[in-house]
Amino acid sequence: MIKLILLAIISVHVDTVMIQWGSRKGELGIKIQTHEDAGPNMGPLAFDVENGKIVFIDIYNNRLEYFDKYGKFQKEVRLDGFPNNIILWNGQTYLTSMSREGIKFLKLSEGKIKTVTTINVRRPLVRNSVEFLKDFKNRALLVSYKMLNGEKIRSYFTLFNEGLKAEDFIQGDPSSGKNSTIIGYDEKGVPVSAWFDGRVFHFKHGSDTFSWNPIFYALMDAAPYRIEKDGTLYIVNYKKEGVEILEVRW
Repeated sequence: MIKLILLAIISVHVDTVMIQWGSRKGELGIKIQTHEDAGPNMGPLAFDVENGKIVFIDIYNNRLEYFDKYGKFQKEVRLDGFPNNIILWNGQTYLTSMSREGIKFLKLSEGKIKTVTTINVRRPLVRNSVEFLKDFKNRALLVSYKMLNGEKIRSYFTLFNEGLKAEDFIQGDPSSGKNSTIIGYDEKGVPVSAWFDGRVFHFKHGSDTFSWNPIFYALMDAAPYRIEKDGTLYIVNYKKEGVEILEVRW
């Protein structure tokens, strides 16, 4: 039993990079709360990764910032509005923006908004509940949201495309696994899943597991983890000294 545990530990390789807080290029903005009742500190609202490129919604510097996987600054795109989430898919950048009863999907091209798709669900949405799930094996991107139906919360999902309508969504949660949340499927169809035990996050890919004890000096709105097509897991943690990015290779 001990040998099996050691093999699982050795098979996981973790690289870490740090991006500093600040307003200059290559730095990320943070909102520090000055009153105890003002809520937690907040950093960039969301991030995503594709082919070694990492992007953050740096809402406090009013921009998107792109880095390589080593934390080297690549470029910035000025923001117009207040998006909640971001996804990189097939070389394209998509943003989501939520109101109480509607969702906007925005496609960027050369730093400008090219298309806007609006979904009106006509019922109260759960705040910041729009999430994406990448299925690299089937080259499919699923999008889901949560809605209040009386006192119950219901999930809806569909295949993402640029011409979505409200009726395209069906009830269900594609990320729901047995006692865990499915983050995505790698190019071989192996799922990466996560669960939280009240103190530590645990991630699994095949027979390999990785545990992460977050610091949470500041929070983000979206999930703090994403995967690449080979299953590589990226985790973001907002520490006092800056934004820590963990690259977990199985």
